Amino acid sequence: MLAKLKSFFLPKSYCETIDDNDDAFKQHIAFEKDRLEGSLQLLKKTTDEVSVAAVNAAVVLEQQLRDIERRFYSIIDIIDDLVIVKDGDGRWKTLNKVGQELFGWYHGEYYNKTDHELIALFPQMKDTLSQCILTDNAAWDLGKSNRDEEYITFGNSHRILDIIKTPAFNADGTRKELIIVGRDMTEIIEKQRRNKACFHAMNSASDGIVIIDSKARIVFSNDEFNRRFGINDYEKILNKKMIDVLPWLARYDDIWQQARQNKSIKIATEEAGDILVMPMMNGLPKPIYFICTFKK
Repeated sequence: MLAKLKSFFLPKSYCETIDDNDDAFKQHIAFEKDRLEGSLQLLKKTTDEVSVAAVNAAVVLEQQLRDIERRFYSIIDIIDDLVIVKDGDGRWKTLNKVGQELFGWYHGEYYNKTDHELIALFPQMKDTLSQCILTDNAAWDLGKSNRDEEYITFGNSHRILDIIKTPAFNADGTRKELIIVGRDMTEIIEKQRRNKACFHAMNSASDGIVIIDSKARIVFSNDEFNRRFGINDYEKILNKKMIDVLPWLARYDDIWQQARQNKSIKIATEEAGDILVMPMMNGLPKPIYFICTFKK
């Protein structure tokens, strides 16, 4: 045994000159053995400390990730827009509170399911989810944010959403996730449609119609009004005062004062026949608009 230790710790030339029973050699071996055991103990202690530090770091990192995740869900739950996150395989991972209320789903109903699986569970949503599949694929194929208008139907209820879908890819080019943000535009779009229908109806009227604000500025005039008073460029009279467009109306200022007191007034004029002035209050003390109709 000592011979093996001698050959391990000492040069070969030196080993040949030392007797295995030499006290100095034995002391040297004992010293080296103690030093080796000390090194092993230090290594074990260091390894244990590193392991504890690694575990602690992992715990801290996990807590930080949980905090980030909680903040993420807190943020998306307080915004007014729909937020959906799907993974690269199209499985639903995140749906904020707005989305859950919109679709009528709770977490366990949609989580980790594809649109096809959701269609099987909610056949009444087939049209909506089929449309989602098409627009999802369009965003993936485009490889960047894609904006579209989508319709969500629940029985007799219909919602119109302005949707932006943004795909994210892994470093190797494979699909990572699809982030979907949607804003409910139903009321705005329906209002635009009503306004368009209203303007179309007024432009089709045989009477001249003009709408002025509380400061007597023109905000709308229909085609018949423009034709009757020789207005070739409609844009040029917008925001101009009515009296500047039709100066002769200055003679009927006292009647306009009555209209400002929330009274519908009928004016008989030499220049344009009968004019009906109807104030619009909108729940305010004074009219905010006046609709003026010029009869033939």
